[in-house]
Amino acid sequence: MPEISTGHCITLLPQHSPQSLCLYLTGPAIQDGGFAVGAIHYSIETLRWTRHGELMSEQKERPILFNGEMVRAILEGRKTVTRRVAKFIAREKGLRLNFNGLVPGNYLNGSPASGFVLRSRGAAWNDRTFPLKCPFGLPGDRLWVRETFARVGGDPGYLTYRATYPDCLPDGLENIPPDIATVGERWIPSIHMPRAASRILLEITDVRVERLQAITEEQARAEGIIDGGCTSCGNSEPCGCDCPSPSAVDSFYHLWKSTGGDWDSNPWVWVVEFKRVDHLA
Repeated sequence: MPEISTGHCITLLPQHSPQSLCLYLTGPAIQDGGFAVGAIHYSIETLRWTRHGELMSEQKERPILFNGEMVRAILEGRKTVTRRVAKFIAREKGLRLNFNGLVPGNYLNGSPASGFVLRSRGAAWNDRTFPLKCPFGLPGDRLWVRETFARVGGDPGYLTYRATYPDCLPDGLENIPPDIATVGERWIPSIHMPRAASRILLEITDVRVERLQAITEEQARAEGIIDGGCTSCGNSEPCGCDCPSPSAVDSFYHLWKSTGGDWDSNPWVWVVEFKRVDHLA
């Protein structure tokens, strides 16, 4: 953690105050292992630094859903980023947000904590949307993964997960059915998973906004893609179609559409990069 000293500028998140504050610390402000804002004292140990060099509020945890294929990719270390549609609201009624010239940026040129906007350049930069904060958090925040699961084998039984069943069960068990439905059990949808049942904890390392089709080959592979897929049939290449060489972007295109996503409109998306961390860290 960088040393806090006289003259250091820090940024506080809104949960500590009605708005984001940038404080220029002076010697008397730094005392008792922290600093004071009015009558409120903040402990340095409870705060965290972002990659932008700004001191932010306490680490937060939020849930995030992944399907079985993406859960396996995370567990195997192949998936380190996810894209989710960013729902910006235009400042001007009826303004479409898919025209050329829009670029993402931080609101009022502040930190990501102040929110992101889409802006265009005329005589000066013009914010065309209201500020939007990433619903998944900021660098340093954590995400606990919700996935399809079940508790089997009586009370208390065993937590098991559809993405890696039956390998996720403890060693030494016998007569494991090929599907829990055959013994009267049922899988519970991921949306209903409680925090205590989650086995995967992620820490956000970067958050940005970009157009969906701006994804690169390298980023497509970081989404968990193993090999390229044909944009015509979705099969691994070579597939017999008149296609270019294998492309992870092609395969990501099919992955995005398979979840009901709209590729053709090229929406703005949150790009959330993460690393897996231990639950006790």
